[in-house]
Amino acid sequence: MDKHPKSTRYGRQNPISVRWNSEEQLLVWRKAWATAANRGLELAGHDSRIDHRSHAERDLEERPTIHEGVAAQALELRGIISDRCELNQKIKADNALLRELRGQVQSWRRWSKPSSRRLPKPWRICVKICCCSVTSWDISTRARNA
Repeated sequence: MDKHPKSTRYGRQNPISVRWNSEEQLLVWRKAWATAANRGLELAGHDSRIDHRSHAERDLEERPTIHEGVAAQALELRGIISDRCELNQKIKADNALLRELRGQVQSWRRWSKPSSRRLPKPWRICVKICCCSVTSWDISTRARNA
C-alpha cells in the first residue's frame, strides 16, 4: 500500500489540476471562447465567425499554420525571417495554391458537364482526369471507368 496515493514519479498530483489541464476541459474552453467571440462579432456587425474545432474535425484539406510567437514576429519586423515565420509563409502559399487548383477544377467541372458526351473517348478521359477532386488522387481508376 502506497503511503502517498496522489504521488507519481513526477511529483505530487493535484486532482483539480489534472482535470483543469485535461483535453476535455480544453475543448469546453475553446467552445465557450468561440461562442463569446462570435456573439461579440455579431454585435459589432461583422460577418466573420470563429470556429473552435480543428481543421480535421471540420474536414478542411488546408494545412493549419503554426503559432509564431511574439519573438518571431518581432524578428520579422526587423527584417529577419525566423524558421516559424518561413514555415507559415510556405503553408500559406501551399493553401493558396490548393484553393486556386480547387477553383480550376470547379471551372473545368462546369465546362465539362454539358459537352463531355460529344467529345471522343480520349478527350472524355482527359476531362475526367482534370475534373477529379484535387484531394482525391485516384485518377487512374476514374479514367479506366470512363
